Amino acid sequence: LMELVELYLLTIDKANAEIMHQLKEELDTSKMKHENSEHELIIHTLKMLHKYNESLTLLTYVNELPISCKVKLNHCSEQYAKFDIGACHHFIFNEQQSYYLKNEHFPKIVTGEYKIDPESMDLVVFSNLCFTELSQEARRYVRTILHDIEPAEIIYDQQVDTAVIHDISVGGMGVRSLRRLENLVDRTIDISFNLLETELKAKGTVRYERSVESGYHYGIEFTPQTDMQDKVAEYVMKRQFEILKELKSNML
Repeated sequence: LMELVELYLLTIDKANAEIMHQLKEELDTSKMKHENSEHELIIHTLKMLHKYNESLTLLTYVNELPISCKVKLNHCSEQYAKFDIGACHHFIFNEQQSYYLKNEHFPKIVTGEYKIDPESMDLVVFSNLCFTELSQEARRYVRTILHDIEPAEIIYDQQVDTAVIHDISVGGMGVRSLRRLENLVDRTIDISFNLLETELKAKGTVRYERSVESGYHYGIEFTPQTDMQDKVAEYVMKRQFEILKELKSNML
């Protein structure tokens, strides 16, 4: 009996390997044919995945926490692709979120405009599909958006400005100010802020400035400092647990 079971498992593994090899060959051929058309390559790859009943990963971020689930292609045309999201929790879908599709056979992550199918809550329709770069996947440290408004003092050239912490990680933080803080980019600054009822002080370098709806956003990279970064790591883990609890409560 054991020999028969082993033979069966070997047969299944061999069949799966042959299917994956055939899929890879077809996709490699399609990439050569459609290398000049991003949209054509995406659609052709989706059709191949559908043919071999391959699933994709649907990815979004809730307060910088990655949330993913497996989806299957339901229908694909030149204009749109329809996915079965029955394995996903519907509450993660809203108009403010961005959504991404991942599969090892895509050269990059895929995104597009989406809407819930009016005929079924278990189907989502993506259109204007295109490849994109996902900045979150290039980050060295997990970051999170703060739950409450937390001020931070930015100190440089004997000047003190107040901003609000938007997000934080062990490697740095993003702060926002209603007014533009002049000539901060590439400066080394001191930062004072509170986390977990503890006053923390840090040094950092302002890496970028960008305009946002509420004013200006500054990305700060921390200068390594063990005690402060340990406290930040503790906060990030606690905050992620809170987000997961919030998501879980929405499932009920």
